[in-house]
Amino acid sequence: MSLYVEFEAPLADGALGLHVPVADDHRADAVAAAQALSRCEPLLAALETWLAVALDPVPLLAADDRPPSTGRLTASVTRGTLAPAGTRLFVPLELALRRGALPNVLQSDALVWASLSVEVELARYAEPPLPRSGLATGGMLLLPRSFEPPWRVQLCNREHRTEWAAHWRGPGHPFEPTGAADRLQEHPPGAWRVVLAAPLLLDPAPWLAGAAMPPGQLPDDAAAWLLAPARGVPIAHGSVVPALQGAGLWLVPGVRPAMPPVAQAESHPWT
Repeated sequence: MSLYVEFEAPLADGALGLHVPVADDHRADAVAAAQALSRCEPLLAALETWLAVALDPVPLLAADDRPPSTGRLTASVTRGTLAPAGTRLFVPLELALRRGALPNVLQSDALVWASLSVEVELARYAEPPLPRSGLATGGMLLLPRSFEPPWRVQLCNREHRTEWAAHWRGPGHPFEPTGAADRLQEHPPGAWRVVLAAPLLLDPAPWLAGAAMPPGQLPDDAAAWLLAPARGVPIAHGSVVPALQGAGLWLVPGVRPAMPPVAQAESHPWT
């Protein structure tokens, strides 16, 4: 079992966390904590340059002092050039998104960033977009935003309560954020939505370095759901395919996706 000295550096946008592995259980010793932090000087210097803030990490000596891990990007040190191998880094997401491009030293293989799970919304409707018979017969559900190039999609990460507007050219192409991240805005209660069936698992490093968001392992016939307003109940699924000058959701006839138990307990007049 790994043992860590845990540090926190308070910031205006949350707290930066640093967990440094130690060889024994003398984590509460002030001298041991200072020695552990001194081995992280290259990492702290790179972070100060990137975030444009002075960092003053203080040790957390009690379990109740541990900072929450939500709302922060996480990374692990793999080589001792930046800090002891196994050191864990937690960076407030809002702060990271407002800073300049990630320096090379923080996107090298010496620091591995944890994947970010992103939901992709392709279309939104104020009224039911299909007749009742549409679920049984299948067919094409046009995605209106795709006919207004560039196709505007919405990306969100619910864990971090964050969303981004982005452009997309369809399956096989990257997502290109069009601005800074915003606080997640809940969709209107009566909204019908089409979202990709699987979240994208993205490596934050190239994105923070200024590159477009990669499409992830997204096949050419990207699967997507039509969600009803009642707690996002999935009522139909299909594949995103080209349609005229835009795209549509080609629905599988008579097949409904499995609903999570919480959704099965609810009802909606359309379904």
